[in-house]
Amino acid sequence: MSDTSGSKRAVVVGGSMAGLLAARVLSSHFGEVVILERDQFPSDVEPRAAAPQGRHAHALHERGRQVLEGLLPGLQAEMLAAGARHYDAARDISWLSWFGECVRYDWGLPLIACSRPFLEHHVRRRVVALPNVRTRTGAMVARLEGTADRVTGVHLQDGEVIAADLVVDAGGRDAATPRWLEALGVEPPTDSLVKPFLGYASRSFDAPAQRVWDRDAVVITSRPPRFTRTLFLFPVEHRRYVITLAGMNGDYPPTNEADFVEWVRSLEEPAVLDWLSAARPTGPIYGFRFEQNRLRHFERCSLPRRLIAVGDAVASFNPIYAQGETVAALGAELLDRVLTETRGDDIGRVYHRRLAKLLQPAWVQTTTEDLRFPGTQGKRTFAQPIVRAYIDRLFFLTATRPDVRTALFEVLGMTRPATHLFKPWLFLRAMLARIPKSKLRAHQALRPAASAQSRGSLPAP
Repeated sequence: MSDTSGSKRAVVVGGSMAGLLAARVLSSHFGEVVILERDQFPSDVEPRAAAPQGRHAHALHERGRQVLEGLLPGLQAEMLAAGARHYDAARDISWLSWFGECVRYDWGLPLIACSRPFLEHHVRRRVVALPNVRTRTGAMVARLEGTADRVTGVHLQDGEVIAADLVVDAGGRDAATPRWLEALGVEPPTDSLVKPFLGYASRSFDAPAQRVWDRDAVVITSRPPRFTRTLFLFPVEHRRYVITLAGMNGDYPPTNEADFVEWVRSLEEPAVLDWLSAARPTGPIYGFRFEQNRLRHFERCSLPRRLIAVGDAVASFNPIYAQGETVAALGAELLDRVLTETRGDDIGRVYHRRLAKLLQPAWVQTTTEDLRFPGTQGKRTFAQPIVRAYIDRLFFLTATRPDVRTALFEVLGMTRPATHLFKPWLFLRAMLARIPKSKLRAHQALRPAASAQSRGSLPAP
């Protein structure tokens, strides 16, 4: 055990998912944990102002689910009892890549279907109920207290100083850590940037009165390098659904109803239009834009002791790949190990050296995929086209081979490392695969039960 226990205090700046999970870990190592949130926490399952992506389709990878359950035992059962839904990752999801529909089968891998605000609400409820965790909303942090060598607390905008034995910045993509470091005379971390210029448009629906197909979720992927559009249709709590349209390289989806439907039509999957005609919208269409992936290299700067950053304050990933919450959970798990194993004040430096290695696979996976599109700005390497060609072969095989789909989606779900995709048996199958040049997505793969009379129009909310 580290020497951070007893009466010592940790301060977490930001009540994001990353901040909440960090607070949960810190509660096992510090006598007091204070979460400082600039906004008000929602009283119920509602999107936070600081998390606009909460209105859009959401998925938690299996590795993230495992870590959350380890940190907050019983969380999954609580969410299911409160209205979340359980489905099989291979049987109940229709995944339509540019090579057709991935084969469906009983995998047994559970996925919990819920909205981002629903998950965050249940995590927050569990964390703030811990006896040594307290929250302060409306608390604006102006700067760090301390020196270039060691941080000793935070200054609030109203002049109050809160002393701390560890400060954790969970302020998200716009976290002020670099500015705070400069004020202490510390060179801020350098950034790695890859800019895909992603746009979202999402709408919530009640489920159709009668099932349109025998799937619970649908993903229609883009076709690099030219076709930039993706669709997610995911179930959430209480028999509701969210449809998210996503466009890369500035191909931003519309937020008006007529153009929203036309965007769906451009994906050439008529069954989704049938679903739209049968479902009832429950709210407006919300837009969201994401310009860049950003990785801050805290491991390379002379970070003051007793300061760390977590979540999007370190690595902000393209949300289309649903890595953010899982990476935040893995970061919290790592923080627990570092606090247990490290003695003295050097927690932050040890943590960020190890975090950099943990983040690298997710960063490579995300940016390699984003750089398929010619309008993405970022550093391209000689190896990327080779890796992409290999992954294409694997996706081609997922249309007929359950074992290949399992292997590929275990890596995408972050339960296995990327090296798993180069196992000899898998590598051999991929190398023997022959992809027809004319191979296109198999349209109407969803096989709707019946055509809606008003295909292409939406019922009134």
